[in-house]
Amino acid sequence: MRKERLLRRLDEIGLSLERTQGALLLLGLGSVGNELDRLDEFSDLDFFVIVKPGYKRSMGTYPVLPFLSPFFSS
Repeated sequence: MRKERLLRRLDEIGLSLERTQGALLLLGLGSVGNELDRLDEFSDLDFFVIVKPGYKRSMGTYPVLPFLSPFFSS
């Protein structure tokens, strides 16, 4: 089921970030955050990754987060 896949993927991202230097926090938003009761087959995966100062650019090239790199450009 899609709900379980989304939560499993968020867990995988979290586990991967645990092994990443500079990562501090994975924050799930909306239906994959504090509002799990809203999670349904139409939900997507919204999250933020909080990193230590100086690590923002390296997260943009991290394999789990490549789609974020345009936001890290100066």
